[in-house]
Amino acid sequence: MNITQALQAKRPEVAQMAAHLVRYQYDQLVKKLGKSMQEVANSVCYRVWDETVRPVCKRVPTGEKVHGRDVFEWELNEEALARFADKQAGLVVEAWQAKIQEKLGELEDGQVQDVTNHQYRITGKRDGAEVRIEQSMIINVSGKGKLFNQFPARIYVDGKFMSAAKYKARFS
Repeated sequence: MNITQALQAKRPEVAQMAAHLVRYQYDQLVKKLGKSMQEVANSVCYRVWDETVRPVCKRVPTGEKVHGRDVFEWELNEEALARFADKQAGLVVEAWQAKIQEKLGELEDGQVQDVTNHQYRITGKRDGAEVRIEQSMIINVSGKGKLFNQFPARIYVDGKFMSAAKYKARFS
């Protein structure tokens, strides 16, 4: 299996992680503002609401009226959330693959193994040497409310730690 296939196999897990993060953000907003999201525009949470949560929500009428107007609440739209999470997972896997390619180059016999909680061991060979990267995958929310990824990693060649700079120098 090559690295691309191995990473694509992780896509459902990454989608689940993205959906979980959006659900968490939604739940936090509901705790602060209620399902009406009243005052969200004046809240420090507005960017997260606008960029990440609102696109996967739907307005649902409560059946009540205030001053002659219908009252609405916001609920997660499960279909929109699933589409968002799948799209996000595709972007994450692409970014993850680019980071691995940038750090390691092309590996023979590439494998991706779960270690724990979104930590992975990526192994393969390059020019006859055993290469291993211990990598975490973190999905975070920026100050602008957008999801982004971080991929902290450590590289090992034939069992010994090697900095990214030394790795590049050795295999360039």
